[in-house]
Amino acid sequence: MLKNNDVVLISSCNYTLHTKNVLNAQIITDELANSGVKVLFVESLGLKTVPTIGKTDVYKVFKRLFDFILLFFRGVSQPRENVYVLSLVRLPFENIRFIKKLNENIITFFVKKYSNKYLKPKPILWIFLPTGQFLIDKVNHSVSIYHCVDDYSEVPNVDKEYVLGQQNIILQKANLVITVSPVMRDEFAKVVDSGKVHYLNNVAKFSFFNSALKDNLEAPEDFKPVLEKGLPVVGFMGNLASYKENLELLAEVAKENSDISFVFIGPIGSGEVGTDVSKLKALDNVYLLGPRDYDLLPAYFKYWDVAVIARRMNKANEGGFPLKYFEYLSSGLPVVVTGIKSLAEFSSNPALGSVADTPVEFTNALKYWINMKRSDSVTWNELLSKRLKIASENSWEKRILDFDRIVSKYL
Repeated sequence: MLKNNDVVLISSCNYTLHTKNVLNAQIITDELANSGVKVLFVESLGLKTVPTIGKTDVYKVFKRLFDFILLFFRGVSQPRENVYVLSLVRLPFENIRFIKKLNENIITFFVKKYSNKYLKPKPILWIFLPTGQFLIDKVNHSVSIYHCVDDYSEVPNVDKEYVLGQQNIILQKANLVITVSPVMRDEFAKVVDSGKVHYLNNVAKFSFFNSALKDNLEAPEDFKPVLEKGLPVVGFMGNLASYKENLELLAEVAKENSDISFVFIGPIGSGEVGTDVSKLKALDNVYLLGPRDYDLLPAYFKYWDVAVIARRMNKANEGGFPLKYFEYLSSGLPVVVTGIKSLAEFSSNPALGSVADTPVEFTNALKYWINMKRSDSVTWNELLSKRLKIASENSWEKRILDFDRIVSKYL
């Protein structure tokens, strides 16, 4: 059914991110495009009624203004076959009724214009942010999907009541609801018919990240000085934001384990003003490399011993499922995680890694895996095979088939 229907995808991110992250909406778009589906990718309309002043927000605002101006001269951009990217400006202060209506009318006009121009009639309307709920009433479609990948009401600097209100509306309007978190599945099932709510955890590009196990993959130049230290390497990849990751815990673990190199890849505090990484920066065995090209990630992962996800125990993190989890596992890495509920289904499996919530537990878990890799190759390889088997079962190729099954059943 997916191959027979084009898609209007209202994204939670931009198609090309300056942070070099690749997120759900982008991956799904590319997977659909590869199968011949045409996708009108509408870049994130945002959640905030009032803009903040972080560097990331400033960048997004100026980029969106530039792209919106270009829209009048060139139309939508087409970065690859079957993908059309629409960048729109959403006026701030949407808590004012007039501005909210104006935004909705502008967005609706352009979405309908380019949907009619490039896509088949009655496309699938696939919405990632609840603030796109009004399009269900205004854009002709075959099926509407609300794909929730976070507890959006817990994102920093948003109007919580406004976001929850928008979410309650889209839960009622959408034909299908997909969530990556079992916690959100249970919450949504209290509000709407549980039959239309589907829990599908985030997965990984298995083949891509599995390339980390290739023998001829050379370490990136900026990573070689770390390897020259000759120490075991513990790695993290993703947004190093304080509302997501327990930075104090990570700093304490790194401080107590000076015989281990700790490598961090990704932006600092994206979407959050005021993330403080000074305690990490102060340590000689910590390397904050910043964002790196997505295509290079397997070359970094190959030389790590263990990966970590030190998520804080809060509602924001229970509402999502870290994309990096299966990306790590697909690379063969064991993952030491905090005990958040959204990962419990997998993190409780001793072949996949360990659960740790204190510096002592983290240290013990890291040393357990490092020692196994260096001195017990039989057990390491046995557990590696189990990790790769489970990771291969959680690939985007298989997840697209799950989406197809759900949509086909509805249609």
